[in-house]
Amino acid sequence: MSHNSLKSGLCVNNAFYNMNRICNKQGDTIIKYYISEVILHPWPKITWKRYIASAISQHWEAELARAFLSKSTLKNIIHGLHPLHMAHPMWQVCKGRTFQTTAATTRARMLVGRYPVQALLHHTYHSVDSPACPLCNEEEETLEHLICTCHKLQDTRSKYLHRIQHLYSEEGWPPPETRSEICSAVLNGSAYVVDNRHNDTPENSDSQFYSVEEHIVKLSMNVNIFVVNIIANLLCHKLHEKRKSIMDVFNNTMQGT
Repeated sequence: MSHNSLKSGLCVNNAFYNMNRICNKQGDTIIKYYISEVILHPWPKITWKRYIASAISQHWEAELARAFLSKSTLKNIIHGLHPLHMAHPMWQVCKGRTFQTTAATTRARMLVGRYPVQALLHHTYHSVDSPACPLCNEEEETLEHLICTCHKLQDTRSKYLHRIQHLYSEEGWPPPETRSEICSAVLNGSAYVVDNRHNDTPENSDSQFYSVEEHIVKLSMNVNIFVVNIIANLLCHKLHEKRKSIMDVFNNTMQGT
């Protein structure tokens, strides 16, 4: 076999292999998003785009629903509250603000249950011996403990939390008081507001007639909610920084002894 014939044969084989890969990927996509029944439908291009976008959205909404039901770490997120095409409010306040993006990242880790508190590391990952708070050693270090009660973080917490409670009061919404309410209001303020729609004042009573999505869109245009999200991002990140600095001092002291 000549060199040119061998080269041509290799090119054909590569083309066939690549085409097979493309076809396999297309087949996987068709099965994954349940569009096999309409794949040959003679729709205009724009109709196809809308249908595919809807099918993909429905698929991931179903995946999220399964995740919310199976993962306790997602308890602070209400499924269906934020449509897939909308950014969470914590990210909407980050435009052009580098520090807000860093702060929102910390808050997002807490919101989805991936912030490494001792209780998570002990009960789920078995990577530490005790779930006790390394700062105060008074109870398990859960997110609620970190955000609401650890007295080592009280100065940092009170500086921001009082402002959040005041902003909720200004809008006529009940300010968060219990540990679960504070966690909900700090980590996912829109969820807290929607949860408390039945407590709206007469001036805001029309909000009870909005759908959840309409209510979220309305809240995204509320100046006080915008400010709440800025402060909540800062609160979560400042708690993280304070916690880290205390633990660094403690670890350095232990290494020096």
